[in-house]
Amino acid sequence: MNYEITAIEEQKKDPNRCSVFINGAFGFGLSKKAVERYQLCVGMVLDQPAYEKLMAALQLDKAKFKALDMISRGSKSEKQMREKLIQAEYSEYIVEEVMQFLKKYQYIDDDALAKRYIESRSQYSHKSLRQIKAELYRKGIVVDQVKDYCEDTEEREEANIEYFLDKFRYDPTWDIKQKQKIINRLLTRGFQYSQVEKCLRKRNEGFDA
Repeated sequence: MNYEITAIEEQKKDPNRCSVFINGAFGFGLSKKAVERYQLCVGMVLDQPAYEKLMAALQLDKAKFKALDMISRGSKSEKQMREKLIQAEYSEYIVEEVMQFLKKYQYIDDDALAKRYIESRSQYSHKSLRQIKAELYRKGIVVDQVKDYCEDTEEREEANIEYFLDKFRYDPTWDIKQKQKIINRLLTRGFQYSQVEKCLRKRNEGFDA
């Protein structure tokens, strides 16, 4: 079967896109730039292999555009992007091609994402590094050693513990039961017992613990 382009019309709702008619019926829509890039014109006749090749190329373009649009609304890990493209029902071949494209131009970079994420979550959300590692794991990013991604990890943890001690209005004169309650709250947030104890010792200096 042959496929003849019988009309190329500018779309009313989007002047930057065109509707391409094949054998007298609507075939597909694409951008004006794509029309030029693939040198499409009225009267062009494509055989089956050429038509399928064009459709695959347009599908890949569409998937790339979708991926870039998702990234523009927030960084994505490789795992997240793959899942989004699979949910959109793109073929395995298309997904792999898009991922290679994104990596080549560094739109997807799990190491850089992990570093930014750790910096942001520890500084502005006061998350423990253990919590952050768990969040990154759910995004498909495994961080064995947080210190490989940011400096002063111990200082960050202690600063966040101090933040919560202030938030919880910790008082060194509290009794053991009250202090233990605060310790438990910090431990459930992922802070290590040794660092919590260190911060409490500083707070308790000059008081009877």
